[in-house]
Amino acid sequence: EEEKERRGALLEEREAWLRAVNEASPLGLFVTDPKGSCLYVNPALERIFGRSRNDVMGQGWSKGLHPEDRDRVVKLWQDSWGARRHYEDVHRYVRGAEDVVWVSVKAAPVPGNGEIRGYIGVLEDITVQCERETALAEAKDRAEQATRAKSEFLATMSHEIRTPMNGVIGMTGLLLDTPLTSEQREYADAVRLSADALLTVINDILDFSKIEAGKMTIEPIPFDLQVALEEVADLLALRASERNLELILHYPAVAPRRLV
Repeated sequence: EEEKERRGALLEEREAWLRAVNEASPLGLFVTDPKGSCLYVNPALERIFGRSRNDVMGQGWSKGLHPEDRDRVVKLWQDSWGARRHYEDVHRYVRGAEDVVWVSVKAAPVPGNGEIRGYIGVLEDITVQCERETALAEAKDRAEQATRAKSEFLATMSHEIRTPMNGVIGMTGLLLDTPLTSEQREYADAVRLSADALLTVINDILDFSKIEAGKMTIEPIPFDLQVALEEVADLLALRASERNLELILHYPAVAPRRLV
């Protein structure tokens, strides 16, 4: 008798500890019968659902499910119950008139005499997390839309600028085919080099647009490094002379010229 009393007292103490844990847990805890009707819920679940324990007890677990999630969640629960497997899902509940709460639910079957006696589960309010993920996704979409708009603008402007630039280059080429003094030819060559450089910049802008669109292609092109540097020096020589400076390019004979 003393042993029974000791064991009974120990059992009561453990049950008291378990009740204290359930009552203090920030997670919603619930126990259902095989059909899904709640036999026990803790205070955290009451707060998450926004309903009293008396309102939740005895009700089907599907009460309050968001209309858009109801059919899918009911089928998932029935499949889990029929297969005697764990249930796990994320869905929405309607709390009050319009308040929607996202919950993560995990439940394990309780077997007994070859059948499922019910489920013991944990329910967590993940509304804040879902709202943050939604906000991040929306911000990402807005950023991508802004990037696409910028790329389209750059591509459009580049095409609009390139058309008259080709005219400038073409007319400069025709001008160089006419009789010119050495000074005039030098100026015309500078105009052509400047136009070619500007056209290269425009083409680079188009390349950036292609990169953002995932359509960038790279090709190997041979060039003469000394000629490229001389062209740059010619572009800068006029500005240097305006400041009474003489710009001289010295390219060492041992330096490589033919590069890719």
